[in-house]
Amino acid sequence: MTAQALVMSPSEVRERYATEGSGRMVDDVHETARRCLACAGSAWLGLSALLDRLAPIPDRLIVTIDCAEICEVTARSLMRGSTEMRRICALTAAICDRAIEAAEAEHELADFVNVARQCARSCRAISEESDDRAEYAQA
Repeated sequence: MTAQALVMSPSEVRERYATEGSGRMVDDVHETARRCLACAGSAWLGLSALLDRLAPIPDRLIVTIDCAEICEVTARSLMRGSTEMRRICALTAAICDRAIEAAEAEHELADFVNVARQCARSCRAISEESDDRAEYAQA
């Protein structure tokens, strides 16, 4: 299976989430995936710079690695239209929040903190939008 086969096109995502209309959900999903990838990249770059000063990485910053890894998984899940995206995004937002708290004191991770805030906000929005749709569908 190719990587291309694992990624849904915007039209495929629109078909899966047809009730959303005008593609807003598709745009939100793709933007959240982009922010997740940016967060992961920023975490790895920041940790790399931090290793020039501190080695090994302090235990309190291990959550930053967790954040980078879950953000990569989340981006892939969003792009393939996973039915579990609401729960995955909720977990990602929570891990990003913990990583932000742990990383705020390290100047090498300043960019990561800013990008992780955007990622957490986007993931939380996807999680909450999904909850709203589920409640509406049940009513």
